Amino acid sequence: NPPQVNLIRSVVHAADLSGQGMEPEVAYEFGRGVLTEFHVQYGLEMEKSLELSGYMKSLETPAGQAKAQLGFITFVVVPLWGSLGTIFPSIAEVSSRVENRMTEIDLDNLDEWGGLAPNLKPHPSAPETKPSGS
Repeated sequence: NPPQVNLIRSVVHAADLSGQGMEPEVAYEFGRGVLTEFHVQYGLEMEKSLELSGYMKSLETPAGQAKAQLGFITFVVVPLWGSLGTIFPSIAEVSSRVENRMTEIDLDNLDEWGGLAPNLKPHPSAPETKPSGS
C-alpha cells in the first residue's frame, strides 16, 4: 500500500479508538460499553464451544476489567495515538490524555476507578474460579 493509504487507515482507526482520548466521564462510558460487548462475546464463544478470546476472560471482576483496559490502552491505543501525535502535533493533547488514562487505574484501589462496568455477571457456563490468594 502507498504510505498515504496507510496514513488514512491509521487516522480512521484512531478515530474508532478515540474514546480513551476524551474527558474521563466520556472515556469511561466508551470503556464500559466495550467491556460489556466483550463480556457478551466471551459468553457466546463459551455457549458455541468456540475458541475463547483470553483477553475477554474474567470481565465480571474489577481486576479483569482493569487489566483488560490497561492492556488495550498500553498495547493498542497509546502506540497508535502517540504515532499520530508525532505526525500531527495539533492532536498532542489527545495523545497525552490517552497516556494519562493508564494512571487513572490503580489496581490496589479499583473502587475509585470510574471505568468499572459493575453490572457484568459471571457466565452460567463459566468454570468457577478461586479468588487470587486462595
